[in-house]
Amino acid sequence: MVKLRVLVVDDHSLMRSTLRSVIDWQQDMEVIAEAADGSEAIAQARRLTPDVTLLDVSMPGMPGIEVAQQLKRAVPRMKILALSAHEDEDHASRMLSMGADGYATKSTSSMDLLDAIRRVAAGERYLDRSIAGKAGGAASLDGVLADASVLTSEEAEVLKQFAQGYPLKQIASTLKLNAVAVERHKKRGMVKLGLKTRADVAHFASAQGWL
Repeated sequence: MVKLRVLVVDDHSLMRSTLRSVIDWQQDMEVIAEAADGSEAIAQARRLTPDVTLLDVSMPGMPGIEVAQQLKRAVPRMKILALSAHEDEDHASRMLSMGADGYATKSTSSMDLLDAIRRVAAGERYLDRSIAGKAGGAASLDGVLADASVLTSEEAEVLKQFAQGYPLKQIASTLKLNAVAVERHKKRGMVKLGLKTRADVAHFASAQGWL
């Protein structure tokens, strides 16, 4: 069996040790490295290209949001599961809009945390049960928590057109941009908002009143 390769990032050695014990006990995953801060996490991710990084969002030095963004740039295919003491929708929204694929709280059970790791590794988006309940949803997201203010004007315009079903060539013509720029704005905008498909973009656009 090919195991999921997990990078654990937390500034507390006891927390890292606990997470390693829980993960390494599983047959389908293993901790391949640990990091105590953002800079070390980015270096380890570049060197080892883990499948999933379990990222503490409140560490000294580089903010968790910035770490998540740099990790995604360093290893785009890697999934990031944010782990936080904050059990509110606002913190979850910011992390998910800035590159995290899931958000779990430090009060979650070991079973739920392992489930979260497996789900983000499989390409799903995960939201801790405690927050999903407050938001009126399940432990998955459809862009509802994302904030359009994170987008540049170009990214917003491209996503508006994309949500309406226009092909990229037509969007490029309408906005007087080249096709490469349109694709770049689309991808960056979707990453910022945590959206995966055109349907996700359409749902988000509708919620924003763009359609």
